[in-house]
Amino acid sequence: MDALHHAFYARYLSVGDKAYAAGSKTRIAGGDRLVLLIGELQTNVNTRGFAQYLAHKGRRRAESALRALTTVGATQTASMLSAALAPTVSSSRLNLLDRRFSNSREDLPALTMRYMERREAP
Repeated sequence: MDALHHAFYARYLSVGDKAYAAGSKTRIAGGDRLVLLIGELQTNVNTRGFAQYLAHKGRRRAESALRALTTVGATQTASMLSAALAPTVSSSRLNLLDRRFSNSREDLPALTMRYMERREAP
């Protein structure tokens, strides 16, 4: 499992450097975009919660992350993000989702890298 996590975070940092570079107009696509979206979600929700993730990244980006989660098979996290995106979600519901996320056993880096291995295999 450690190799999968290492590969995920190394790729996330590399892609993030390109995506967040000052003045960058680089469009991140394919597997790199999946890694970036899932890495952003995991990092932001772990440190700040769903409310801050949505406020910082925006609904459109969160919807892209939701598609990425579904693509890699992260159904539990996709369900949580979908609930967080509900138009009438309350702050107490978001707090509950934050706790569910932090207690989740769904391994986003491993799911992402396993998907990438299958997709990028010759």
